[in-house]
Amino acid sequence: MDKVRRYYRNQGYTFASESFYTFINMWDSWYRGKVEAFHNLKIYNGTDFVEREMKKLCMAKKICEDKAGFIINDRMCFNIESEEAKERVNSVLADNDFIVEGSQLLEKMYALGTGALVQFVDSVGSVTIDYIGAFNIIPLTQANENKINKIAFVSKIDKETYYISEHTYVMDESDPYYKQYKIENKKVNIDDDCKFMSWADLTEQEVESKVYEPYYSPVKLYQLIKPNIVNNIDIESKLGISCFANAIDQLETVDMNYDSYHEEISNGKSRIFVNEEMAQIKFDENGLPQKYFAKNDTTFYSMKMGKDAKDKIIHDTPVLRTNELSEAMNDSLSMLSFKCNLGNGYYNFKDGKVEKTATEVISEDSDLYRQVKKDELVINQALIDMCRAILYLSGEDFNTEISIKFDDSIVIDDQQLMKDALLELGAGVIDRIEYFKKVYRMTEKEAKKKNDEIEARKPQRDDVEVVDFE
Repeated sequence: MDKVRRYYRNQGYTFASESFYTFINMWDSWYRGKVEAFHNLKIYNGTDFVEREMKKLCMAKKICEDKAGFIINDRMCFNIESEEAKERVNSVLADNDFIVEGSQLLEKMYALGTGALVQFVDSVGSVTIDYIGAFNIIPLTQANENKINKIAFVSKIDKETYYISEHTYVMDESDPYYKQYKIENKKVNIDDDCKFMSWADLTEQEVESKVYEPYYSPVKLYQLIKPNIVNNIDIESKLGISCFANAIDQLETVDMNYDSYHEEISNGKSRIFVNEEMAQIKFDENGLPQKYFAKNDTTFYSMKMGKDAKDKIIHDTPVLRTNELSEAMNDSLSMLSFKCNLGNGYYNFKDGKVEKTATEVISEDSDLYRQVKKDELVINQALIDMCRAILYLSGEDFNTEISIKFDDSIVIDDQQLMKDALLELGAGVIDRIEYFKKVYRMTEKEAKKKNDEIEARKPQRDDVEVVDFE
């Protein structure tokens, strides 16, 4: 994507510096689990340099997995006022495998700092959602612009050809599409100097589909998502930073400690030293070869011990420092989780593996809960805008009331909440509307509607004439 970025810079647009993309590349390496400059070791053993690869825990990916799982999962739901609109949105989300793909996008967003959801109608008329990673997003702003009024989503078709989807907010008051979004899809080639862009040849099918004809939308058909933390690497950039951008030292310490733990086990293996004569092949009285030890048995080590030690066997079992190394591992994991806003001691190293120490329900006062709620503010608006885009592209009313119910099970025990609310309802402390709001996280309007539906289903008693017999 370097050529595309250079082309836009030559057109006068400003966005993240090229040096910032080196950070994205570094975060990508940590997310993938191997940083060449750090994990490839050369160790001098006194005579030669020995190359080996450091053992890794891949905690960067684990942190991103856990953070994404708090927000997008199968327990979240979309509350939409219109039942028809709700069914339509849920159908499109299911067709686009949103819970899986959206969660994976969120995981990559935490890793690389930025992600995007893009909606469009494909060649067969289906509403489609694209899940775009940081490398393929170019926010295009002119000097002194605070908001993103133009953005490009880029993918490479082949060595010379790129697909670019530009979304531009129309700010010219004289334009009939003022305050709408212009969407231009392009299949282009870029010259070697990155100064000129030319259209690539279109297939007959591409021409007939009209996919490369510009169109306008009153609704924004993309949503940019970033961790709700300030980009302190490139303050002016419209791109976000990785959730572990300021915890690289801690990631290194964790892997160094884990590597030391592994080496301790490997080097502390029990050894049996035997006289070299015991390892030699001998022949029995029938002339058949005999050997005391198997060739591939690494427990035995043959060495010259002298004539007086012909049958001597030395058993060496080093004392392992696993307790000290485990303590060091837990210290480094605690610092890592703290720096990534998961709170102190979120991970625990025990019995040679890493486990989460947090209970299923966490405190509302914890760092983890506050960060989850902070990130939900950004994701909430993005998902609401996504729903409106789906409704617009489906020909539905996109101004309907929409809210997102996130999974609160990390801080609220749903079973206990339901029991407490049921007791309060029975005691008359709350009414049914408050019960629906508490247990089902409904809005006031949704709870009243639910209550009215229940009342409407009750059998109606016929009026009875009361007769006075006196």
